[in-house]
Order: sequence, then structure tokens, then C-alpha cells
Amino acid sequence: ARVAFTPDGDKSPKGQDDCFDAYKWMIEHAEEELIDTGRLFTAGESAGGNLSATLTVRIRDAGLPQAGQIILCAVLVPYNLTSAMYKKAGGTGNFWIGLEECDDMWDALLKSPEDTLNPHLNVFRATSKGLPRALIIVGGEDPCVNDGQLYVQKTEARGNRCCVYDIFRYAS
Repeated sequence: ARVAFTPDGDKSPKGQDDCFDAYKWMIEHAEEELIDTGRLFTAGESAGGNLSATLTVRIRDAGLPQAGQIILCAVLVPYNLTSAMYKKAGGTGNFWIGLEECDDMWDALLKSPEDTLNPHLNVFRATSKGLPRALIIVGGEDPCVNDGQLYVQKTEARGNRCCVYDIFRYAS
């Protein structure tokens, strides 16, 4: 996923705004476009998994229909550099991404660390109540595996259905 910026370089969640506007357009034009709104999913991989998860919260908060979400090896927790996998990635791990790259990614999206309090940018600040079912695929040796596992735990603890697969070795 790419982070979209406004012409003045503002780090607002432009990419999420674009996705939300497209989703809303599909709902508004469902009849004429023959879209079954009961079968709409959001999906994303890596940074796109974060976009999918946060977009799902925003869709729910707007009262729009959504059947589910599919998240693959998602980078979900901003500045979560305490996790063992992140530390391994930045240390002796054989991963495609390290701690510095994780920081750079969040810096590209967020205006400041305070933005991590926004539930539309950080899914762990949002309630999971009312979210659709989820298929979450985590990478056993992905430096972000803890993010996916934590998201599953929090989502299931609030009564949401998740189907989890740990099948990847997402490393170089």
C-alpha cells in the first residue's frame, strides 16, 4: 500500500479517505451497479492490512453494511517496538523489514505519535463491537506477527468471529 499525501504534503489519512469514499460510492450506487452490499469485504496485506482494519472501523462507525474483512500479515500497531518480533527484525532476525523501516512507515502516515490515539488510524483504540467477521492470516516469522495475533485476541474477546491462519514465513 502507498500512503497518499495531499498537495501540500499533509500527512492526513488521505489513502483511507480515498478508500472510504470509494466504499461509500459502491453503497450509494449498489442498485444501478448491481452490487450485493451484503457481500462486501475489505482486504489488505501488510500496510494494506492496517488500512483494511481501520477502514472497517470507519465503515462500521458510518453505519454502512460490510460482510467481513481479510487481513494478511498486517502492520497494525503504531510504534509497537516492544514486541519481540520487531526487536528480532531490527537485530539478528533475517527479515525484509527492520525497526527503522517500521518507524519510517508510521512516520509517513501519522502527523505525530498522538495520532495513534485516533481509532480510525489505530484499530486498538477502537471498540471491536459490531465489526464484521474476519479472516486474519499471520506470518509465523513475520516481524509483525504479534500485531496480527493481538488483533485476533482483542477482536475475539469482544465477541467477533475470526478465522486465523498462521501459514507464512514472511521473510527474505
